[in-house]
Amino acid sequence: METNKGDIQPKTRKTFFTSLFSISLVLFFLGICMMAAMAGKLVVDTAKEELELKVLIADDTPDHEIQMIRAQLIRHPGINSVRFLSKEAAGQEFVETTGDDFREAIGHFNPFMASLNLRLKKEYVTRDSILKLQTVLLQNPAVAELDYPIELIARVDENTHVLAQIGLLIGCIVMAITYFLIYGTVRLSVYSRRLIIRTMQLIGATPGFIRRPFVMSGVLQGLLGGIIASALLILGQVGITQQFPFLQSLWLQYEIFSVYLFLVVTGTLLGWISSRMAVNRFLHKRLDEIA
Repeated sequence: METNKGDIQPKTRKTFFTSLFSISLVLFFLGICMMAAMAGKLVVDTAKEELELKVLIADDTPDHEIQMIRAQLIRHPGINSVRFLSKEAAGQEFVETTGDDFREAIGHFNPFMASLNLRLKKEYVTRDSILKLQTVLLQNPAVAELDYPIELIARVDENTHVLAQIGLLIGCIVMAITYFLIYGTVRLSVYSRRLIIRTMQLIGATPGFIRRPFVMSGVLQGLLGGIIASALLILGQVGITQQFPFLQSLWLQYEIFSVYLFLVVTGTLLGWISSRMAVNRFLHKRLDEIA
């Protein structure tokens, strides 16, 4: 019996560390996906807040009425900033942007309109929010129209939704893989000790007492896997930041630390759930069924 026990323990330890290595890699991959999603979200949010919507003002609108519209827009909860652009400034901006001087073709006539250029908060840069704002503004006769890339905004919203669904699917797959890795490891451990477990049952050991060391082993695997994956991500983060310093702003966001916490907590919970289910599967079987 002692010889068999000595043979079993090295195999069990080897299985434990092999599974731990696999779990760490899987959680590391999950962390990379989460960080990539956060980086993408940061880029999209920054682009949304840099986008300008032009409220075109009808010609011959008095200055005081323009100021009233501007004050109304400043008070709007979804607007970050309002910049007034006169007809002359709009024409000059067109020349500087395109390099074409429209005055060479049409003389001194200025076809451009004065405008109030808006920058919205990221959560308001959606098709529905902008259409609601447009409806309110167009009720004022001084507002000729709103100029904004509505199709681009709709496409960004659609793509963001699709990417979120893909990210959720990948996350579920990775967590399922982690679950089955821990489940398989604990199941092998239970199987290798099945005779000892049966002996403990015969002398009156409770299921909780028998289950405890296996559950602790599963929890330890998940916890260590989450910690190792987080450590690998931190090392990768340091290396990437050295190569691309502009990404430092992403790492300074508090959300980045939630990734590490999520990996550790997820690994621990999956370890507890999968190991408990693996042990329960054997505790309710007869010896001839698990032999």
